[in-house]
This record gives sequence, C-alpha cells and structure tokens, in this order.
Amino acid sequence: MPHEAEVAVVGAGPAGARCAELLAATGHDVLLIEKDSFAGETNVCGGALDASFATELDLPKSIVKQINRQVFHFGSKVVEIETRKISFARNKFDRFLAERAVSKGAELMNSTRAISAKRDSKGIAILTLNRKSGERDVIRSSIAIFADGPSTLARKSFGIGFHGTLTNMAIGTIYELDHDGSGDSYELFFENNISPWGYGWVFPKLDHLNVGVMCLTATMGKRGREYLDHFVRTHPMVSNQLKGRKTLRFAAGTIPLAPSRILSCDRVLAVGDAAGMVDAIWGAGINYGLRGAECAAKVAAEALAQERFDADYLARYDMLWKRTRDYSTLRKSKFLTDVALPLQRIWPNVYGHMVRFGVLHTNLQHAFYK
Repeated sequence: MPHEAEVAVVGAGPAGARCAELLAATGHDVLLIEKDSFAGETNVCGGALDASFATELDLPKSIVKQINRQVFHFGSKVVEIETRKISFARNKFDRFLAERAVSKGAELMNSTRAISAKRDSKGIAILTLNRKSGERDVIRSSIAIFADGPSTLARKSFGIGFHGTLTNMAIGTIYELDHDGSGDSYELFFENNISPWGYGWVFPKLDHLNVGVMCLTATMGKRGREYLDHFVRTHPMVSNQLKGRKTLRFAAGTIPLAPSRILSCDRVLAVGDAAGMVDAIWGAGINYGLRGAECAAKVAAEALAQERFDADYLARYDMLWKRTRDYSTLRKSKFLTDVALPLQRIWPNVYGHMVRFGVLHTNLQHAFYK
C-alpha cells in the first residue's frame, strides 16, 4: 500500500523543513522526504544568516556561533564591516529544523530519494527509493512541495521551478577543517585567480572552519575543486591560516542563481533552491528559502482548507512571493549580474569591483543585498 498524506514535501533542507513544520503545526498531515540519512548530511554551503533568525527560529546556542565582523579582501584592499550574523554547520542546522518539523507532527522519511512524480485524477504520486533497503514505494498526496535543490523534480516532472543554464548556475566547493572555534569574523576574498566570477571564504563554526569557493559555471576554466585547492594552498593569508589543519570533509554542489518565473501548477509548488530563491551575486539562499517556505505553507494550508488544488488557486503562492521584499532583492541582484557579466571578458575582475562598490556604499548595500 502506498504512503498517503495531505502534503508531501520533497527535501528536508531549511525551506522544506520549514514548510513541513508550519503545515504540521496547523494540524495537516505532512510527509517530509529526505534523500540523506539525516537532513544536511551532504550539504554544500557556508552556513550563515542574520542574527535575527536565531531568535525567530528559536535556534539553540549549541548549533550557532555569533559573528560580529565581515572582512572583505579585494586584493590588497581590505574593508571591514561590523555585523550581527550567525554561523552554523548545516548538518546541525538542517537536522534541527527537520526534527522540529517532526515534533510538530510531520513524518520524516530519511534515506529516501524521490525518483519521479506524476499527477493523476487522485492527486500527486511520487515514486521513492529507500537508499538503504533498496525498496521502492509510492507516496500519494493532495499537494506536493518540492524543496529538492536546483535539479528539482518539479522541473523534470511538471515544468516549473529552477531551470539551469551556464550563466545562472555556480559551482560551490567546500572543505571543513579542524578548528577550535575561535574568531568572530567572516573572511571573504575577491580576486580573479580565486574565482573568475565569485569569491572564496573562510567562515568559523563552533568546532571547525568552513572554507569554500563559489564560481559561476560560464566562467570556469577548470574544475571547482581546483579553484578551491588553489585558494587554500597558495593564497598568502589563507594558506598560512590553514596550514596543517586536518580536512574533515570535502563537498561540491550546484548553486542556482536566478529566481524562477513559475513556482506552481496543479497540485505542485516549488520552494528554496528548487525555485531559484538564491541571491545571484552572493550565492546565498537560506534566508530566502525560509521566507519562501512561509509563503508556500500559507497558500498550501489555504488550498487544503478550500480543497482547491488547481493552478489558478495555487498561483496565489507566486503572487504572494513576488510581492515580498526578498523577491525584489533577488530580482535586483540578478539584474546587476546580467548587466555586469558581459563585461567580464574585457574586465576580468568586474565581479570583485561590483561587490566592492556595493560594500563601500552603504545605501546600495542595503538596497541590493538586504
């Protein structure tokens, strides 16, 4: 017999877990499907949010580190900005959010990959594979919310959500390195030899360092790990700071850099990375995914109450999201990227100059990056 639920949420990252939590908290039957053995196990991300989210999400101190400064390195030029942010390991952050969704009543299926999805007269049918047992199952629901990343089934099965191209995707690569958790600064590095279009970073966590490089796919001349290794091993400041540290983990993944035009259709919503809710300049998306999840959960709850699952009704989600300040920020960021990218061939470090201009001009920084 297939599993049945009112709502199936595919992907237990921040956006998916938040959707599941909000819907379960209002009494809806929610099934949360996660491909890894626990949420956040294989994530590729720097792991950062404004400090306000620690209070809003009621995050325990055991998973967050306070960050008080951002240090931007533009070659020999350094800009320091006081900030109020939090840093966290995604394997702890995501797991906390997913387990809290369970505490509100959602059912969590770990180690379960969604293979395909289709719509029929009874609702949505999602074929899943248990990665441990090899067993296949069918999940049936009235609504499906896809929060399964940039290679989303929402696009493959229903034609909505993020559609990747060379110019709207980046490759992110990270090392997690042994560290005592000292330091309260984010370090960001903008140089053409670190990333032709992107940046490198060193972010302290409670018990390790997250070191990474993001690079726009269209500008890459070598593999993502080669950019990361060059950054870690040869950068004068970074290589000295990291020398001799034990590597705990390496990971790589795709980062979507364009907000999706269509987020819903009959019985289906896309949210988070699956909907391109990521800043095109910074590659940051956790905050946008959380806000998008609130919009998706609200409309899904209303649809269940009204028993309206058609595309016209669910388009309320698209409208609600596109009226937010967050969506406006993503559109502005994508516009700046589209304007600046053609200059990259004749002005190799145009990305770094664009970021530096925004960082130095506080009003623009708040307008475009907040």
